[in-house]
Amino acid sequence: MLAHYQRLVMTNRLLLLNGLAVIGVLLHHASGYGFRAMFLWTNRYLPVEVPNYDQVGSLPFYIIVLIQQLDAFTLPAFMFVSGYFAAFMSRGSATTWRWAAVMARIRKLLVPFAVWTALFFLLLVRRLPSTVDEILSRYYYVLLLSQFYLLAPLVLRVARTRWKLLLFILAILEIATNSVDYVRAVGIDVPESIVLLTPKWLVPNLLFWFALGIVAGLRPQPFQAWLARHQHRLLVAAAVLIPVMLIEYLVVASISPRTWLGPYFGGISRNFYAAAFILAFLGSKRLEQPGVPLSAPLSKLGTRSLGVYLAHAPFMYVAAVFMHRATPWLLGQQLLYQTVLIAVGLAGPLLLMAAVSKTPTRRFYHYAFG
Repeated sequence: MLAHYQRLVMTNRLLLLNGLAVIGVLLHHASGYGFRAMFLWTNRYLPVEVPNYDQVGSLPFYIIVLIQQLDAFTLPAFMFVSGYFAAFMSRGSATTWRWAAVMARIRKLLVPFAVWTALFFLLLVRRLPSTVDEILSRYYYVLLLSQFYLLAPLVLRVARTRWKLLLFILAILEIATNSVDYVRAVGIDVPESIVLLTPKWLVPNLLFWFALGIVAGLRPQPFQAWLARHQHRLLVAAAVLIPVMLIEYLVVASISPRTWLGPYFGGISRNFYAAAFILAFLGSKRLEQPGVPLSAPLSKLGTRSLGVYLAHAPFMYVAAVFMHRATPWLLGQQLLYQTVLIAVGLAGPLLLMAAVSKTPTRRFYHYAFG
C-alpha cells in the first residue's frame, strides 16, 4: 500500500516537472528571439545598421542570459522523466522489455517529427533544407528520445548491477559533448571531424539524464528516501549554482574572440544546476500538500509536453515575424515582446490540439502530436 502511494506521489511530481519543463522550453526559445530582436533586428526600432551589438552588457541582455541559465533543466528533465517511465515499462526485468510497445512509441515520436519538420520548411521558411543536419536538428529531442528507447534494454541491464559506474561514465560523456561548443566559444579550433561526430541529435548527448531516470525508476523507494534526506542540500546547491553559471558565462565571454557568445551558449556548470534543480524539485515535500499553485494546469500541461514542444516553434516564429513587420516598436520592449511570444507559443499549440481532438480531424491527432 505504501509503495503504491509513493508511486502515485512520484508520478504526480514527474508530471509537474514535465509541465514546468514545457514552460522552460518556451522561455528558452522566446529568449532566443529576444537576442535576435536585440542584435539582428535593431534597425526596426533604432536608427542603426545591423548586426548591432551595442546592447551587449545592458540590463535586458543580462536578464535574458539569466533566463537561459535558469531554464537549463528543461531537456534534462524531459529525458529524466522518460527514463523513469522506461524503467517502469521494463517491470523489473530486461526479458519483459516490450519491444512492440516501444516501437509503437517510437513511431508516435518520429511521425510527428517528420510532419512538423516538413511544415516548418515548406510553409514557414519556404525552402528546402540545405543539409541533413538542418533537418535532424530541428526537433532533435525527438530523435534523441527515439535512440534512447532503442538503447534502453542495454542501459537497464547495466543500471541494475553497475549503476554508479554507468552514471559516472555517461556524466563524463555528457560534459565532453558539451565541451565542444564550449572550447569553440573561447576561440580554440576544434577539428571538423569532432564537430561532425558530435551533433546534438546523436547519442551520447543527454543520455546521462535518461539513464539517471532509469536508475531512479528501478529503485523508487531508495531514490525517494535519498531525496528526502538531501532535499535541503539540493536546494542550496541549485541556488548556489545560479551565480556560478552567470560567473562562468561572464568569464567565457571575457576571453572569447566573439562579440557575443550566441543565443544558446551553455557552460559546464549548467549540468550541475540541472541535476540539483530536478532532484530538489522531485524531493520537495511542498508538492504533497494541497493548494500548490498551478499544480493542476502544470500536470495537465505535462501530459501534452510533446505536442507543445513540436507545435510551439511555428506559432512563435509567426508571432515574431508578424511583430517584426507590423509592430517593430515591440522589438525594443523585451518584457512585452517575450511575454507575447510565450503566450502565443503556449496558447497556440494547446488550442490547436483541443481543436483537432474535438473535430473529425481527431483521427489524425497522433500523427501530429504523438
